[in-house]
Amino acid sequence: MYKKNLSEIIIDIFKNRAPNRLSLDLIYYELPDNEKDEIDKSVDHLVSKKILIKEDKTYELTSYQNIPIRETITIGDTEVRRILQTDPILPEAINIPIENLSVYANSLEKRFEKIISKKLESYWANIIILFGIFIGIFSLIITAITKISIDSNWGLCDIFLKNLMQVLPISVVLIIFVVLLKLMFR
Repeated sequence: MYKKNLSEIIIDIFKNRAPNRLSLDLIYYELPDNEKDEIDKSVDHLVSKKILIKEDKTYELTSYQNIPIRETITIGDTEVRRILQTDPILPEAINIPIENLSVYANSLEKRFEKIISKKLESYWANIIILFGIFIGIFSLIITAITKISIDSNWGLCDIFLKNLMQVLPISVVLIIFVVLLKLMFR
């Protein structure tokens, strides 16, 4: 697999940002994994080869022929107009894209609020259903248990076994209910 050298990567950055000029700081920002000295050498090499032109403290490609110029930046569903070097710098050239981003951010916020609201409604509906089931099972248990008559001749072990025989099926039903709840809300 072919790996681009730093000069080729810098040219790609300029093509992607065409027709705008870039300062060294912007190039450094685009290449955070590279040393500034390496970037400086590559940029100087491109200037010496006349691929880049240096004017003041900024650089641009010598020619933009056959390089497509992106006029918009897409953010989610919204397209924001790019500010190009050829544009007159008017305050509204900056304000309009910022307003478009604001509208998009607000629409995202409303969309997330709707999603969270639906999830909360579903959550509370499930809790109400579970409480209803629990109350139903508990009511069934209370009405199904008959009063145990204890004979005065029985020992402690006999009383324990009689109670266990009566409560064990109910305990099994409750354990199954708790296990099902745990599986549902993992």
